Amino acid sequence: MKERLASKIIMVICLCCAITGCLQGAPTVVSPSGQLAPFHPAPKSKLTSPKMALPTPLPTLVKEKKTFKSHKGAYPGIVAFRNGKWLWSDDLLNLSNNIDVQLEFNAPKIMKGIVNEESLDLIVEDLFKRNGINTYAVPTMGMPDLPSFQLLITAYPVKDGYAFVVNARLFEAVKLARVKLNPGVTMQAITWENSVVQVVPESEFKKDLQAAVEEITKQFCDRYQFFQRPELKKNQNTDQM
Repeated sequence: MKERLASKIIMVICLCCAITGCLQGAPTVVSPSGQLAPFHPAPKSKLTSPKMALPTPLPTLVKEKKTFKSHKGAYPGIVAFRNGKWLWSDDLLNLSNNIDVQLEFNAPKIMKGIVNEESLDLIVEDLFKRNGINTYAVPTMGMPDLPSFQLLITAYPVKDGYAFVVNARLFEAVKLARVKLNPGVTMQAITWENSVVQVVPESEFKKDLQAAVEEITKQFCDRYQFFQRPELKKNQNTDQM
């Protein structure tokens, strides 16, 4: 009886000690021999740390602003660096006075009945002749009819009138360092260009279209005459802006 009583007393004491250790934050275990042994807990995970870290906020997506510089005056021709910036300009120096003329008029039949290609051709030919320009090219053997002045006209009906676009371009033979062409092959490029867009009443269509063709052709002739100046030809200055 005494042994049983002593065993129970020991068990009660061990149980009390274990409870006391847990309350003090130092867990303990009882060894098979009845002696208290220290408890070695597993390392605390960062996820179960008493000081739980707050979730890292996702980075705010900031849209990158792309700045597109407007190249005003970016026309075919030459590009020159002036006063800290690039400037575009045409250059008709030494342009032949033999220039082929091509005119294409795209419009519904009803509109072509109001004004035809022949009448527009005559406007261009007259202005060229007055400025000493022949309306035909004189290419060397094996070369196409360049330079060529091309007028592309597109017209279509709109509410209460007509809309039209007149695009004038000068094509010339050019050489590119990146391209080696076979004999009989020519690279052409636009070296001068201008355009007119208008919306006009039906009653004014013929007059305004002819006026637009005349004006855009005159602009080309004016630039041609500008580069005919003796001082430019003498100096062979190719960067007149």
